[in-house]
Amino acid sequence: GGYAQALRRAGHDVLDIPLPGNQVSNVEAVRATLPSIETLNSCDCILSLYHEYAQLWLAAVYGYEAWGRLKVPVIARFDESMDRADLGLPARVPELMRWASYHSFPAIQDAKKFGGQWLPYGADTLMFRPPEREALNAPSSIEGEAKTYDLAFIGSLYPIRAAYLQQLAENLDNTITFRCGSVGVQTLDGMKEPESTRLLAEEYGKIKVFFCLPPMSRLIVAKVFDAMACGAFMMYPRLPGAA
Repeated sequence: GGYAQALRRAGHDVLDIPLPGNQVSNVEAVRATLPSIETLNSCDCILSLYHEYAQLWLAAVYGYEAWGRLKVPVIARFDESMDRADLGLPARVPELMRWASYHSFPAIQDAKKFGGQWLPYGADTLMFRPPEREALNAPSSIEGEAKTYDLAFIGSLYPIRAAYLQQLAENLDNTITFRCGSVGVQTLDGMKEPESTRLLAEEYGKIKVFFCLPPMSRLIVAKVFDAMACGAFMMYPRLPGAA
């Protein structure tokens, strides 16, 4: 919900249309909750966020013929770089592009290759910011604050990251503790927001050096900006080529 909240704070009226996940399922039930093409045409524009995932839902719920009746611009905001073969993205690019009027890529090499715009992520500084000081004369959270974790990473440990971490561990001496894991608030109904985001920001603020393990996409992931906004020093693996 971060995009919708940020747009509302900027003064826009937002019709927020959440989709239930990355995998398309239970289409009829989802279709019943989504607005009609006519309702969408009453908006100034449509933002298709995480477009490589959302487009699959758009195809299943609306179909391209109905989607083609839209008279307002559709702006696609991708989340991954287009080299993600595990998601089938290299072959899906032409189909993904035709579902939107404008295309925003977080990977600069994709913007150059496919003729879109490169707009890097930023941090929502209402949610991600240094911890508030109890006293006005207390030291800055960025300069001089005692951190709980000297070296840490917060995120998913998928295989490429686990392999990198194993190689890294061989080069660390016994005086260094590298903390790694996920942060969130979860109930039987799933992850809770905004509680999870507030806790994540709090943990970012406790980290002295955030050592970002390599992502599967060739880009600067959003957590980089979020962690730095909370006062963590960032180390990031060098990306290849134009990335």
